[in-house]
Amino acid sequence: MTGNWKPIEFAAIAEASPINLRSLLAEWLPNGRLMGREWVALNPTRADLSPGSFRINLDSGLWADFATGDKGGDAISLFAYLNGLQQGQAARALAQRLGVTAWAPCETCATQKQALPILSTCIAIKRVRPC
Repeated sequence: MTGNWKPIEFAAIAEASPINLRSLLAEWLPNGRLMGREWVALNPTRADLSPGSFRINLDSGLWADFATGDKGGDAISLFAYLNGLQQGQAARALAQRLGVTAWAPCETCATQKQALPILSTCIAIKRVRPC
């Protein structure tokens, strides 16, 4: 492990995603439509001819393509799936898009229970940046 490595704060990113999920889905799957509490769209990762089998639940973030069996539990996994990314890559990209940090707080900030998302000044180094 290098000295600069920090764990990705998947929970903070996943927590910010449901608030923005409908607008994210309209951006990622612009030909989709709202049906009840689900976004129904063509699956852009395959030659999908009719909407219906690819669905994302707006309340839970669960998504599935019932034609292929592909599925996931949140916006991070969906973004990774749609863009052919690994989970960490998707988490960092989605964090940037949502304006939250992808990194866990430093020990000082975590000890003092600084609120997530971490957009304020780091207590330990007194700079505006992720801890």
